[in-house]
Amino acid sequence: AYIEKLVRDWFADGVPNTVQINRPPCDSTLPQQVAEALSCSDVPDANLLQQYQSLVGALLYCSTQTRPDIAFTVGYLCRAMGKPTEACYQDALRVLMYLDRHESVGLRYCACETPAYGMSDSDWAVKHSTTGWTFQFQQATIAWASKKQNVIALSSCEAEIMAASEAAKEALHLRSVLKELDAGDDSPIHLSVDNQSAIAVAYNPEHHSRMKHVERRHLFIRECVENMQIVVPFVSTHDNLADFFTKPLAHKKSFALRDRI
Repeated sequence: AYIEKLVRDWFADGVPNTVQINRPPCDSTLPQQVAEALSCSDVPDANLLQQYQSLVGALLYCSTQTRPDIAFTVGYLCRAMGKPTEACYQDALRVLMYLDRHESVGLRYCACETPAYGMSDSDWAVKHSTTGWTFQFQQATIAWASKKQNVIALSSCEAEIMAASEAAKEALHLRSVLKELDAGDDSPIHLSVDNQSAIAVAYNPEHHSRMKHVERRHLFIRECVENMQIVVPFVSTHDNLADFFTKPLAHKKSFALRDRI
């Protein structure tokens, strides 16, 4: 119902019939368009600014409540909230058109004995990497995030360990909640990572020469591992669901990961 209301507000004549159903919420040009908007020195048009902020804010509500499939795109569009361009506005409309074509997509839960587990990832292809993580329980997603990293990572390992430390905070919270609901125990939560170097740093504090410049808070996952609250197994990039929250994906991989999430 919320999506239908947004469509009525932003597409008075309805979403064009030419919009393809297999079109993902964004394409590979999104990071470049946002970067160009942020580097532009022109004052944004007042009407465009108001429309963009209103639309992206409405989409943000969707992405944080029940639609993890648009979390990366909306998170990236939020970076240009103060300096949008027409291209960014069209990208926001594209997200709404995607929601219209896939409004029935939802989170599905199934009673099972599988304990809660999570995955984290990062994208080191841009200046400020994007942190992505997701946690699964009862065969569906119960928590997710796609956020810009506040500091510039000097290596993919550093970006991955920063992402894992952010995910570790959510893991401890979920571990406590599930235990309180008698749906969990004292066993550590699995937080899978697809970078072997980041796993080595999480388990071995002797990598001082490579990580000594990293702020202590970004190595929080080390303490969680030492306290047996979290274990960090390896997961292949192909099976890492958190990859969905870090970068634009081709439509085949995007929809395949969406269905698993």
